[in-house]
Amino acid sequence: MATAKYYLGRVLKLGNLTHEGMIKAIQDPATIQRGNYLFTFTDISYVKGVADYDFVFAKLAKFAPEGEIEVVEPEKHVATAVDAPNLLYASSPFVYIPEYSGIAYQHIWNKLPSEQFEKAFAGLIEEKYEGFFVEAKVEPIADLQTFIQRVSTLEVVYKMDARVHPPNPLFGAAWRSLRSYIQRRKLGEIQMKEEAETDAGIATNLPRIADLVLKQPKVDESEIQRLLEPFESGIGDAAVLMAADGYGRAKVEGRRNEQRIVVRTKENQIAFDFDRDPDPVELASEAIKILKRINDDRYLDHP
Repeated sequence: MATAKYYLGRVLKLGNLTHEGMIKAIQDPATIQRGNYLFTFTDISYVKGVADYDFVFAKLAKFAPEGEIEVVEPEKHVATAVDAPNLLYASSPFVYIPEYSGIAYQHIWNKLPSEQFEKAFAGLIEEKYEGFFVEAKVEPIADLQTFIQRVSTLEVVYKMDARVHPPNPLFGAAWRSLRSYIQRRKLGEIQMKEEAETDAGIATNLPRIADLVLKQPKVDESEIQRLLEPFESGIGDAAVLMAADGYGRAKVEGRRNEQRIVVRTKENQIAFDFDRDPDPVELASEAIKILKRINDDRYLDHP
């Protein structure tokens, strides 16, 4: 069985985009052009009740409006180029699981890499509604253990950048206060940038908070709040953790062994190997299993 790499992300629905609107945009897709290629969804199916979850399976097709293929003319024993309109260049299978706002999609090296998939997917959703008060984003779900381990090795943290969107309906105990702040302010997005005043770096409890969330059998929210409170409710730390859970993007810059190090959530995105030409139910079952484990491990829950 030939396998391929699949990345895990969150699909963020912004503006007037609803759950039903997202499903409709996949089932009855638009077509967009980016550079020399066109994109659309193909091979679409909406399946209900797999492991108690519904999902949408489809493929993101990248194709050329005009192309050529070679065919053989047996009588002449020659190969000839003929026109081939809408020539398929790459096709990336994916599953979208509404319960988790989760998506698992195939990364195709050099033809349809993850960043291009994310932009094209969001572009297709927005094009369906002509961008009228609708915005979609696909954000990576980071391998939190790897991300935090890399951050924790920094001797000094100089910069922290995060752009996050309030999740609905999930919340994480490590960033509950930030989610509440965003809701009270009626914000669709918050951007945070912190830069150290001196070489001593930023006062951050980020590694300690993440370690607590990952290793405690039951999260102690009072302990998390105790770690957050010294730094104005830990908005910067909480924003980075919210981004790592797939609700935005973040990067942390610091120093290790006299070297400048940058750690990004995108570079630590969760991925898994699966069949290159997958059965929709089997792919969805694998993605659901991983998303459920992430929710359990990170104490993501419904309010």
